[in-house]
Order: sequence, then C-alpha cells, then structure tokens
Amino acid sequence: MIGIRPESPEDFDYIDELLTTTFGQPDEAQVVRKLRETPDLILALIAESHGGVVGHIAFSRLAAVTTGGVRQLACLAPMAVRPDRQRKGIGAALIRRGLEMLREKRFPAVIVVGDPVYYGRFGFKVESAALLECPYSGPYLQGLELKTGFFAGLGAARLDFSPPLMP
Repeated sequence: MIGIRPESPEDFDYIDELLTTTFGQPDEAQVVRKLRETPDLILALIAESHGGVVGHIAFSRLAAVTTGGVRQLACLAPMAVRPDRQRKGIGAALIRRGLEMLREKRFPAVIVVGDPVYYGRFGFKVESAALLECPYSGPYLQGLELKTGFFAGLGAARLDFSPPLMP
C-alpha cells in the first residue's frame, strides 16, 4: 500500500538517497536541499511503502514576468520514484495529489520540463508554454492551467525560476 504525505525533516536523508539513486548523481538532491532553504518551496510530498520512501515530488514558486506585471505560478521539479518501483502508478499518484493541493492553494498554473508524452497524461501541454521564455524553452517546457484561460490571459512572459532550479 502506498501512502502520500508531506515530507518532514526526518525524511531528508532518505529523499537525498532516492533522488541520487533515481537520477544517478546527487544534483537533484542538492537542488531540493537548496529549495528548502528558500521561501520558494511550496510543496514537497513523499510516497511511502512499508515505512520506506519510494517517491518524492517538489513544487516551487515560479514568477511569470510580463509587461503588465508579475504572476506567481508553480514549477514541478524534481519528481522521482525509486527505480525498482517505477511504472506502478507512484509518480502519477504524487503528481495528482500535488496538483490537487496546488488547486487548493489557488495557484493558476503549473510549469514542468519533461517528457510531453508522460506529463501530457496529466493535462500538461507544450502549446501552453509556447509564449514563455526561459533557459528551458523548447519541446519539453509544458504548462498546465489550474485556472481556465490563464495562459491566454498571460500572453508572452519571461519565467524566473527559483535560483536552485536555474542552470
């Protein structure tokens, strides 16, 4: 049975291990550690099974800067599931629960950089991010509206990610 809950300080070392194992290097674990030191980390959840951490997802604040001002969005990154537990719905459960919580917090949209086929299952669209400028612009930058019509109303914008997420 999989349980999903907010991360706690007791989980941090297990999350580091999970991220390092999943991505094959410690960069993502370091990013999450640095995000925790900023006010930008909005939400971080873990998936547990039999008392062990098998998945993690983080959402951070993201600024969309337009000629008309700044709008706050959320960024999904990183997300990881232990390699031996992948393709069992754990990542999907983390994403769905995270998006539900972001809706409750009234975020208008979420940005992700990743596989369009995978994230498209949750409603993310490359087209939604077409007018957004950032170091990650291109075929993997995608947006998901949590408030209908948000991207059409936003127009062209520059995305300012939390410093730990910048290349």
